[in-house]
Amino acid sequence: MPKLTAAWYWAFRQFLQGLFSRKGPALLSYAIVTLALSCPLIALSIAHSLYAPISSISPAQEITVFTVHGIGQGQLETLRASIGSLPGITAARVVSPEEALRQIDQTTQGQYSQPEDNPLPNIILASVDTEATESTVRSTAAAIEKSNAVDSVAYDSTWNTKLAALKKALTEFGVLVCAVPGTLLLFVLVCGASLTTAVTPRSAKTLRTLGASPWFVSRPDAWRGAFVFFIAAITALALSDLTVSRLAPSVTEAFSLYSLPISFEPAPALWQLGFAAAAAVLGGVLAGLASLIENRTA
Repeated sequence: MPKLTAAWYWAFRQFLQGLFSRKGPALLSYAIVTLALSCPLIALSIAHSLYAPISSISPAQEITVFTVHGIGQGQLETLRASIGSLPGITAARVVSPEEALRQIDQTTQGQYSQPEDNPLPNIILASVDTEATESTVRSTAAAIEKSNAVDSVAYDSTWNTKLAALKKALTEFGVLVCAVPGTLLLFVLVCGASLTTAVTPRSAKTLRTLGASPWFVSRPDAWRGAFVFFIAAITALALSDLTVSRLAPSVTEAFSLYSLPISFEPAPALWQLGFAAAAAVLGGVLAGLASLIENRTA
């Protein structure tokens, strides 16, 4: 037990001595890690705030069915139910002439002069499954058009094909965009961690000659890396919250033009504490490995 206490005391003393004797590299490491952690934090905070309103936008296309004038409510409901049961259709809803006219008025912001007699018929909007093929959409639309209660049908059979191509392109682009900065970020963090090492190769060689294990020699450097990364993570969280709060008004105003409400809220305290703890573990691992590699080659 006394040996264990002496070992931890020596490690803690070396930990503090390295911070004060190498203040320049430690401060540089702190600045580098803070900036490196701030960039993904800001991006993730904005992405988290934008996810809810953007995900509420349905990518599914709709087949617009214009019914004949004078159709009864019973016949209209029967038509809606039959359309909803067709292949590739996930849902079907009725839009009354009054509701359609209100939507046109809202879209045009009152620039459309409403006629005294509403010329619009009842409209049925049929949502198409995003996995439906072009041939399925065309055959379903053709089946709808055969009904005597239908005046015309508007649709785009190529929508799902275009959507699939767009998803594939965005996925590949996202992987590439995340991989390159992610690799660069890792290199920056490794460099930042290596700046916190203070045990010289000569001291390490002497300790190993006396029977010290590699982990015993590198322990102060690992602690120092964990400490610097922890403080840098807390600072990065503060910078992220400050940056997002400055950007929030302009982003909120831009998205309000498209009727997409956005609220920017700071991450929960437990999540922030977890992020700081994970950063400390990462700093300790990287600094410890850097110390082991450097001292093992001595």
